[in-house]
This record gives sequence, C-alpha cells and structure tokens, in this order.
Amino acid sequence: MEKKYYLSIDCGGTKTAFLVTDQNGIMTAYRKGPPANYIVNGLDPVANMLKNTIQEIQHQELKGSHIDTSFIALAGYGDVPAENEMVKARITDALQLNN
Repeated sequence: MEKKYYLSIDCGGTKTAFLVTDQNGIMTAYRKGPPANYIVNGLDPVANMLKNTIQEIQHQELKGSHIDTSFIALAGYGDVPAENEMVKARITDALQLNN
C-alpha cells in the first residue's frame, strides 16, 4: 500500500509552519517560512511562497510523492469578508499539490 501524506500549514504574522505526517502520524517534513498574513504581506507573495515551499517539500522530503490531504490556517482570512472568495480561490490555486 502506498503511503499517504497529510500537510498542515499555519500561516501567521511572524512565520509560516509546514508539517507533513504520514498515515501513521510520523513526521515526514517540517519547515518554517516567512510571515504569511495576506493582508500585510500581499496575497500573491503569500500564495507564491506557499506553492514554492510545498513543491520543495514534495521534491526533497517526499521524493515526488503525492500529498493526499492538506489543511491551512491563513492569518487574515475572514477579516475582510468581501475578500473571502477571492482569497480562497487564489490560495486554492496555489495549493495544487501536484503541479
């Protein structure tokens, strides 16, 4: 059976943390990145940083394996309700994990 991988991302005002575990809860990858409050840091820079870091994790730590499920906590999301759909669409596009 092929391993399953789960990605959690915590985008905060001081750093971004990326954690990948396998189906047994074993940590496979952990990285820290720059702050990622899209209101402060800009939506495109945050989306690009997320996409690039995820691709690096997939190629380096996961050796090209697929990420099965991901969860993201994005600082600033919901603070401006009129932007929710736009932010969701841009981040969802950036998180296409097998590009």
